[in-house]
Amino acid sequence: MTKLPRIYSLSPGGATKYYWFNILQKVAAGEHLRERTKSGLYTFGRYSGTTEADCHASTLGLNFHSDRFTKVIEECSCSTFNKFKIDTQSKLKTKSDYYFVQPNCAIPRIENQDIFSRPDLEKYCSENNTEMTQLLILSTQIYYLYADFGKWNGDDIFTVVDTTLLLVTDKIKLLLEKHALKNIKFKEIPFLS
Repeated sequence: MTKLPRIYSLSPGGATKYYWFNILQKVAAGEHLRERTKSGLYTFGRYSGTTEADCHASTLGLNFHSDRFTKVIEECSCSTFNKFKIDTQSKLKTKSDYYFVQPNCAIPRIENQDIFSRPDLEKYCSENNTEMTQLLILSTQIYYLYADFGKWNGDDIFTVVDTTLLLVTDKIKLLLEKHALKNIKFKEIPFLS
């Protein structure tokens, strides 16, 4: 078996000085926020914070990334992803354009009966020809979320089906750190042992 890479979740840091974006339109229950955001149907303004960064959270639970962030990933040529420019309120006067980033590689999440029950991992591995050691443990607090890294295509930035998680390998983590991008936090994601 080949050595598994180190995997990290990538999210906005916790500093309150950086912008949080807020949607300016009224959102109806049941709207597909990701799809509508990707289609450019929403405009975003500043909810809180006073400073631009390379990664921003939003009140929608979506994260947005700067031109600088996407250029670093593109220059690396190590992954394929799509970027969807978001419309920001004109009075916000940001120096950068911001994007919702969606990697092309999405590994399967392991379904469970409900979010509070641990899925039957042995059964999943047996039915999907996956080794237990290739399962990523994304959450075991409050709810359970596991993903099948055995279906990873080798891209250095990827996601989990039906989530907005951005996951990266050491290669991307080190590259982003080298460029000193602002307001980015990495959390190592363990494999099931």
